Amino acid sequence: GTLPSNHRFHQGQKNAMAGCDSLYHVLATTSLTSGDLKRRRMARTKAEIQRCALKLFRRQGFEETTVNQIAAAAEVSPMTVFRYFPTKEDIALWDDFDHALVEEFRRARAPQNDDVITLVATVLLTSLTEMDDGARMAMLARLELAARTPALRARGLDNLYKTQQAITAALGSTGRTDRLRISVAVGACLAAETAAR
Repeated sequence: GTLPSNHRFHQGQKNAMAGCDSLYHVLATTSLTSGDLKRRRMARTKAEIQRCALKLFRRQGFEETTVNQIAAAAEVSPMTVFRYFPTKEDIALWDDFDHALVEEFRRARAPQNDDVITLVATVLLTSLTEMDDGARMAMLARLELAARTPALRARGLDNLYKTQQAITAALGSTGRTDRLRISVAVGACLAAETAAR
């Protein structure tokens, strides 16, 4: 498909941070335990590191951007960057969509007609539809970056394979035993969903 324009990439960053700010406004007005506060701070730090990194990647290129530059832009130490993201590729490609998606499949019930492709496609489409605009645009920005960066394309394919395996295992935990059929259906639907983005 056609890659998003630079304008959509930039807008995705803005929308993603707007969504993040809205989330933390809600959290700030809610009674939180010390553990909740710590998780909130960690989530915000992680999001800020990625936001700054994506901005630098777009401006000067993925290969040309160093972890030290990312740390300086996010006002944290390089060690903190590595604490949240083991590699620079992780910074560029991380999101929590796959984790939420796997949980949806774990809760999914097989349709009466045993149509695995329908089940997989339905859960995928529902999950994408329920994403807010900020998250969706941020995902498109990461996909654009991966598409034009050779080092990230290989990592993206590896992530896709891991997602396929995780979903296949999640569906297997619901009592289904046709693992090969599930794996083929999941792979086909993920490939179609990725191309459609």
